[in-house]
Amino acid sequence: MQALRCDGCEQLPETARLRATLASIAAVLPIELAVHLVVVQTDLAMLAKVVTLAVTATVLSRAEWRGIRSSSAPP
Repeated sequence: MQALRCDGCEQLPETARLRATLASIAAVLPIELAVHLVVVQTDLAMLAKVVTLAVTATVLSRAEWRGIRSSSAPP
């Protein structure tokens, strides 16, 4: 149990935030993998594929981060 404690404040991690993070990753990961599969299978130029994957990953990660912040905000 001591290994889980924060080095600075000696508190255990917040379980609500951890659960929200894991749920968000579980929701976004299949979408990101599906987009990756579709983009790789297209006949786009390599640069277009890279840009498309970078933009979709950025949008998904920002949406994921907003979801984590809003779900862990104090009431």
